[in-house]
Formats: sequence, C-alpha cells, structure tokens
Amino acid sequence: MANGKHNIQNTRYITKESLAKFQGNVLQVVMAQLGKNHDTGAEDLDETLSSIITEELDIEKRIDEFSEVLKLACNKSFPTYGATKKVTAHKTVPWWTQELTVLIKRTNAQRRLY
Repeated sequence: MANGKHNIQNTRYITKESLAKFQGNVLQVVMAQLGKNHDTGAEDLDETLSSIITEELDIEKRIDEFSEVLKLACNKSFPTYGATKKVTAHKTVPWWTQELTVLIKRTNAQRRLY
C-alpha cells in the first residue's frame, strides 16, 4: 500500500508452500546478483551481504538493489490474481484522495450531530 492506495489488480496469495519457495528464490536471486555459485550456503551469503553493506558508502543504492531482489523473488514465488469484474466495475476516480475521504466522513459525522 503506497500513499494510501491499494492496488487490487496485483493481489498475491501466500501459502506455506509458496513461502518456502520464496525463501529459496531469495537466496537464488541474491546469489545470481552477487555472481556466486548456488552451492554457497545461506550463512556464507549472510556474511557476504554484511560485508558489502558495511563497506558500501551509498547505502540507498544497496537498499534499492535489495528491494529489487525481493520483488523478483516475490514475482517468482507468489501467484498474482487480477481483479474481478465487480471490483473493476466500481473503480474510483483518480483525483479522489484519502484526505477527501476523511473530510467526507467528518462532514457526515457533523451533519448527524446537528
């Protein structure tokens, strides 16, 4: 959820099996990004990532890279399902914000009190 918006069209369903698959995919994608072979254990990978982060001057760059790794692992592990016709038929207008929703609720509450 970013900026108070919920993207219904990219719903991910997480199961125990897909979570186990996700853990393996994270290791696989990180190792591929580091150029390491897949025989490297998770402990060695943890030490490598720790040394990279402590030596890096641009932490934001590493955070962005790790975010991309997580996105790739999610895409490989968790199936996504599109929105149903009922949901897409009632889309909101693009200019409606969370702030407007709060204002409407306050207005209605004040009207009821009056």
